[in-house]
Amino acid sequence: MDYIYPGNGLLVVENNATLTIEPGVTIQFSHSNLSGGIEIKAGATIKAIGTATNRIRFIGANNVKGSWARVNIISNTDNQFAYCDFVNVGSNARVDYSGITVYTGRVGLSHCKLSGGKGGGLYTSGNTQISVFDNNVFENFDLPPVNTVQEKSLKVLEKFDMTSDFTKNALPYISISKPDMNEQVTLSQTTVPYYFGTGSGSKDLDLNHNLTINAGVTIYLGDGQSIIAKTGKLIVKGTADKKVKFTRYPVGSDYFWKYINFTNGGQGSEIEHCIIEYGGENVTGSGILTINRNTNLTLKNVEIKGSKTYGVRILNCGYILNHSNVTFSDNPSGNVYDECASPSQVRTHFP
Repeated sequence: MDYIYPGNGLLVVENNATLTIEPGVTIQFSHSNLSGGIEIKAGATIKAIGTATNRIRFIGANNVKGSWARVNIISNTDNQFAYCDFVNVGSNARVDYSGITVYTGRVGLSHCKLSGGKGGGLYTSGNTQISVFDNNVFENFDLPPVNTVQEKSLKVLEKFDMTSDFTKNALPYISISKPDMNEQVTLSQTTVPYYFGTGSGSKDLDLNHNLTINAGVTIYLGDGQSIIAKTGKLIVKGTADKKVKFTRYPVGSDYFWKYINFTNGGQGSEIEHCIIEYGGENVTGSGILTINRNTNLTLKNVEIKGSKTYGVRILNCGYILNHSNVTFSDNPSGNVYDECASPSQVRTHFP
């Protein structure tokens, strides 16, 4: 059965109500100002559970990109979507008007397809929780398919993996702006890279808890962006066949991100089978990798290349560095600027 919602505003679910949508239902938002959609307020719940042969569809009145607004979830109940199609969702070219927006709420997405939006596909902010995320398709969005902004915990990123396809979009990456690390997080490979530091007012990624990056992950870093290992470790688990890469956005880029900085912390950090490139953006002549005192760091099978200045800068003595098969190339100021030496020296390799 099909349902047409004729209002110009949102279909609001509130007062602890539950909206249940049965398999095979199509909901069409009929409106004149592209604001149609659904809002799930605090305490309310939506359950749209279709089947592989009887999917649920959410569509606009016209078959054009961005013909309806979004599903907006501000409830931390058990909101679930499975075998759903969100067609031409996202009428506004803003990340917070994505097809599904979640503000300090909870949502699960399984075997869903979101397509045809002027913004992004999924937006999370605050204390968002993703209960399940698998076998989804995001395509034909003008902005990144997933946007995470001012997320209090990056745990939402742990749900993304190779089962979901994000590739067919104008900006094929998962965007993370103003990130916080208030608990341990592990990133796994997805069909697109992660992009840290996008958007206005972006901030450094301060590792106050451990960040583990699994094999095959690529991380884009924005203009002037840094990763700073403080009280948390950076654990990079690349392999010979699936290296981890830290780099800049490759299309039309002339900027350099800043560095990965081990500053009086990051005790026991390990980087293995990794490429670190196109960083070192610092007027004082920093390196892509910066090592401070009280750092205990292991590097194995690491390529450091394409810096704006130095490959590595050693700022102070009192560090522990274990390294094997670390290679350098295309670092115009030199490979290792060693300020621990007296006098300071530019070296071709680690001391």
